[in-house]
Amino acid sequence: MKNGIESLRAAVMVDTEKYENCFNENGCDPEFYRTVPETNPRLIAMGMTQCCRAVSKCSHKYCDKYKWVIERAKYYAQKTGVPYEEIIEAWEENRSYWYMNYYQDCNQPLKGRKRDDEWIKLTTERICVAKKELETWEFLASGLTLEHQKSVKNDLLNKVENLKDEIKNWQSRMKLHEISCFES
Repeated sequence: MKNGIESLRAAVMVDTEKYENCFNENGCDPEFYRTVPETNPRLIAMGMTQCCRAVSKCSHKYCDKYKWVIERAKYYAQKTGVPYEEIIEAWEENRSYWYMNYYQDCNQPLKGRKRDDEWIKLTTERICVAKKELETWEFLASGLTLEHQKSVKNDLLNKVENLKDEIKNWQSRMKLHEISCFES
């Protein structure tokens, strides 16, 4: 599945299906609680005549979080000029835990973040070094053609795949940093 709105929507859909299957892109709209007359005689004797009852199986507001993410991405799009779909894609590429915890003001602040030129420089250098290492390991693996070299070749190819993942992760983090750096 493509990262971005699709992966976010899929995650929200999984959670809403566990409850009332009530996904709504515009946020949660069911009645969650209702004040009703108290029926417990002991509580009535203590002067409590009304109580609050849950009337919905879903009380987690997954749809509200989905709406919040879309709105925050559109806000970032205004500030950066990057389409909101690309912003959500960058967020989703970097999200490694539950969306309800990942998407909040501390991770996507309204004020943006301060640009860290030193981090950008070091990260760019690390990506360059990793790309050179990748070329070296690929070249070495391509020269191993004999049967008794198979295990060494597999080790080198595993190293190549790990480097590709590392490069992709660093590039993704760079993109996330770039869209987060604005001063409101």
